Amino acid sequence: MSVTSIRRDYGDNITIVRMITNDTVETIGLTGYILANEPSITVANNGPFTWQVGDAVLIQDVNGFNTLWNIFPDFNSVVPISSLNPVLNNIVAHAGGGQTNATQLNTGFNTVVTVATAADSVVLPANVLTQTCIVLNIGANSVNVFPSVGDSINSLATNTAIAVPAGTCAAFYGCQATKWGAIIG
Repeated sequence: MSVTSIRRDYGDNITIVRMITNDTVETIGLTGYILANEPSITVANNGPFTWQVGDAVLIQDVNGFNTLWNIFPDFNSVVPISSLNPVLNNIVAHAGGGQTNATQLNTGFNTVVTVATAADSVVLPANVLTQTCIVLNIGANSVNVFPSVGDSINSLATNTAIAVPAGTCAAFYGCQATKWGAIIG
């Protein structure tokens, strides 16, 4: 399958790349989709296409559905732009910590209200790629956020937690099939 059309619309504050493909949305979401389709993108553009950091990509798939995606900074893949719903409030972190019994988070916005002791734990959803998970820790202590079993966060080892201090918000985004990127601040 391949990309059959590509063009850039310039706006005041954002540019949108419009792309038509004869691939399914599931194929479009695969890691490396843009890189794999570079030859067909070059043909459709009558020459190499120049991606820009922050490009929004409106893609029409083989079924005629239009979905909005963001381009990854490496310009190799795209990820759907999704809302931060659902909202999960009043989360109690698993006392004693650990990945196995950690309290499950949802994609979207999660508010952890109870962290009885430092390193109590929560766990990110599976199916990492294309997901966004925001964790707000308003508990009394730092909470350990684990990836789902077999996944990783940033450059940490597989199944290793990252600490989110009390009073801090962290954004987790699915950057690879089994890897979350995290920004804590």
